[in-house]
Amino acid sequence: MEKVKDFCFDKVIAGKANSIPDFYESIIKQQFTNIETIKRTHDALMTYLNLDNKTLFLRLYGSYAKDKYDLLRRGFLTEYPCKTRISFCDNTFSMLFTGLKLANIPLTNINLSEYLSQRSLITSFGVTSKEKELSYYTSKNALRVNLNSKGWYLAHIKPVGYGYLNLDLKSLFPNPPRHEWNKETKIRISQSNLSDDQNRIIKAHFLRLIHPLNSFLLPKRNLINYDGSNLGEETELINYVSEKIKLIFKDQYDEFDTISMKYNFQPSNTNISNIEWVDYSKKYSNKSQYVNDVNTKAVKISKIKSLQNVEGQKETKCFKISQNWYGQGMIITVRFGNGKIYQYNHDEVFDKTILHYGNLDCWERYGYYSSSKNIPARVLPFVTEII
Repeated sequence: MEKVKDFCFDKVIAGKANSIPDFYESIIKQQFTNIETIKRTHDALMTYLNLDNKTLFLRLYGSYAKDKYDLLRRGFLTEYPCKTRISFCDNTFSMLFTGLKLANIPLTNINLSEYLSQRSLITSFGVTSKEKELSYYTSKNALRVNLNSKGWYLAHIKPVGYGYLNLDLKSLFPNPPRHEWNKETKIRISQSNLSDDQNRIIKAHFLRLIHPLNSFLLPKRNLINYDGSNLGEETELINYVSEKIKLIFKDQYDEFDTISMKYNFQPSNTNISNIEWVDYSKKYSNKSQYVNDVNTKAVKISKIKSLQNVEGQKETKCFKISQNWYGQGMIITVRFGNGKIYQYNHDEVFDKTILHYGNLDCWERYGYYSSSKNIPARVLPFVTEII
């Protein structure tokens, strides 16, 4: 698995497609060409699920408003009498497994077991200070695949958060109070075992979360222009990809489909066409830059103005990237004490530098990195100097 660190993942490059089949051929088809690797990973997952001592992951309780951060549970581990362990996570946990598929690196049940039992492991995009108090896992020195930094968005085929017959994830796995976790071991010991429904659902959920046949990459939403809002959730695309995968991996898909619990995809009544996406590495100019929304409507930012009329603008007296700011589309204006003024797209800088800053102690403690004196050298290529 460690070899994935040496693999060079492609960035999103501008292109266009006339239809969903055309988009599949251009973007998605190549993600499933490592056929033997995908089959071996499937076999490893099937074996792993039958182990007695296994750790499974549940994508729940990973998003709350700031005044409810004490309800976040990413990286919180529970051990059951049957020796199965379950940890909460968010969608970032899935990224490594997508990276392995693209890098042609198969899983074995042994290296999967070793990976999921270690403490240096990425369970979430970031963690708050409240979560760090009780999280079993740490991102320090963890194996990380950041496909977002290349302009990619991870879409699942079978939904991960719902669609398990009439069984609801939050009802089966309610959010335990913080005091149930041991502050020293950072493990919650459950006095009751998993019920049959819980056992069946957690296995199905875990497979949907990381199985190589249940996800694909496409350009981020703000890079795509088409007559819709989120291409990764369009039924027409999901149905098309699903049918293609079933033809290539018939036996593996049948087994995956059964254990992950069958899901009835809704028929599509759309005929999506004229899909365009832009190059993720496109740089902003020094004199002016354009911030595009999901419909690619450009908002011109003048060289000296402070973006006071631009949605998502923020002025600070220091350079800063923060996990709490990510995803808000912020354009930051920094006014240093020496008179220097810089502007930058927070999410772009975050994506390009998180592999470095995410391993610093300050990120572990506070979830952000800042500099009140200057723009760090590694960040300079991604910011615009105004004055």
